[in-house]
Amino acid sequence: MNKDTKNLSVLLFLLFFLVEILLHSTEIKLTMLQATEIWLTKVFPSLYPMFILSDLLSNYHFPEYMAMILGKPFQKIFHGSSYGIYAIIFSLLAGTPSSAIVLKKMVEEKKITKEMGNHLLKFTFFANPLFLITILQSLFPTSYVISIIASHYVANLIIAFLLRGKSPNQNEEIQKNKPQKLGTILSKSIKTNLNTLLMILGTLCFYFTIKTLLKTDIPLIDTLLSGFLELTQGLLSLANLESLLIKGLLAVMFLSFGGLSIHTQVKSILEESSLSYRAFLSGRILQTIISAFLFILQRASIAFIS
Repeated sequence: MNKDTKNLSVLLFLLFFLVEILLHSTEIKLTMLQATEIWLTKVFPSLYPMFILSDLLSNYHFPEYMAMILGKPFQKIFHGSSYGIYAIIFSLLAGTPSSAIVLKKMVEEKKITKEMGNHLLKFTFFANPLFLITILQSLFPTSYVISIIASHYVANLIIAFLLRGKSPNQNEEIQKNKPQKLGTILSKSIKTNLNTLLMILGTLCFYFTIKTLLKTDIPLIDTLLSGFLELTQGLLSLANLESLLIKGLLAVMFLSFGGLSIHTQVKSILEESSLSYRAFLSGRILQTIISAFLFILQRASIAFIS
C-alpha cells in the first residue's frame, strides 16, 4: 500500500467516524462522561500520587538504595541492571503505565542504558493491585481472582528469566547526584504528571468512543473488542459472559496485553526518548501468551485435585 492510498484510507475511516459521531451524539456524550468518571474515580487517584512519589523518591536516591540493597540478587538471577528491582517494585505498586515513566526517567538520568531500559520495558508491566482486586472481586470468586493475579504477575518474572543476558552485569556503577530542592522538584513533578494524566484522559475518551461506535449485539465479540481497545471496559464487559473459565482466561489476557488505550499512552510517554515502543509491544505479546498458559495450568490443576 503506497503512502497516498494509506492516507486516503485513514481519511475515509475518519470521515466515517465523524458521521457516526454526529448520528449518535447523545450516546457519545454519555460515553465521554463514563470515561471521565473512570479516570476521575479510578485512574487519577491511583496514579497521580504514585507519579509524584516516584519523582520525589528518585530525587532523594531511593532507587540507588534499592539497587544497593536488593540489586545484587536481581543481577545474579536475571542478569540485568540492579536498578531493575526498583522499576519492578514501583511498577507493581503504581500500575500501568508507570513503568514507561520510571524507565524513561532512569535513561534520561543515565542510571541505566537505552538497551537496558528497552529490556526492562518487556517485563515491568503490572496492573495496579488495588484496581485489580476491586474490579475482579465483582466478577469472580476468590480462587479465580488469585489465579488471574498470579498468572499476570508471574508471567513478567518468567519473561525476565527467559530473556536474561548471558552473564550478570557485575561492573555497574551506582552514583548519587545532588538532589534538587523539594519545592523545585515538586513543582516540576506536578506540572509534568498532570500533563501525562490529561493525556491518559484523552486516550481513554478516544477509545471509549471508538468502542461505542463499534458495539455489537454478540456478547463474546463485543467483549473481545472491548478488551482489545480499552482494559477497563474489557474487564467490565466480562459480566456479559457466562463461562467462568472463559471469563478468567480473557481477563488475564486483557490484563497482560493492556489494550490499545494503554499502548497509546505508553507510546506517547516514550516519544522523544531513546526507548522503543516495539520492546514494550513484544513484551506484552509474550506476557499475554505466558499468562494465559499459567492460568489454564492453574485451573486444570485445581480441577484435577478437586
